[in-house]
Amino acid sequence: MDLTKSRQRLPRAIGDRVLYGTDGVYEITDIREETIAGIRRRYYLLKGTTDRNGTLVYVPTDNAELVGAMRDLMSKEEAEALIGRSGAIPATAWEEDSRRRNERFRAMTESGDRDQLISLIKTVHLSDLRRRREGKKAYRADEIAMKKAERLLCSELACVLNVEEEEIARRMDLFAEEG
Repeated sequence: MDLTKSRQRLPRAIGDRVLYGTDGVYEITDIREETIAGIRRRYYLLKGTTDRNGTLVYVPTDNAELVGAMRDLMSKEEAEALIGRSGAIPATAWEEDSRRRNERFRAMTESGDRDQLISLIKTVHLSDLRRRREGKKAYRADEIAMKKAERLLCSELACVLNVEEEEIARRMDLFAEEG
């Protein structure tokens, strides 16, 4: 179930925390007029909450597509329910063609669907386990996709539940052995 589009609260306010695209959790630190590339516009100023450098992103308030990329965080109740059912969310069928697999993983990540993020993480993890048992290395592109999905999912859950990301990974059943 995709909960990312369940609640879109507008207008946004300073102090709101949002998911922005596939980059994770940001806080709106200011809403102000700026001249960028010779054009004066009103912007949401977003500051990354999970990176050490506090990445800043300027989002024009009059750009519906970019404003639409700012999604509400799930509620505490939704977060607890997701964690509770994470063990029951299956991995997806493995795609042998790496190009198609990468496209599918990108689409899953960009969807913002949290169940799909969990499924992606499990799929790559199980593939990695199989490959290691065969004495092979993990596919690098798959590892990157999995880490991105983990970052998106765990950063949001940690923010909503006010815990460290490591606590989220411990509470979720994402890395179970093959059954």
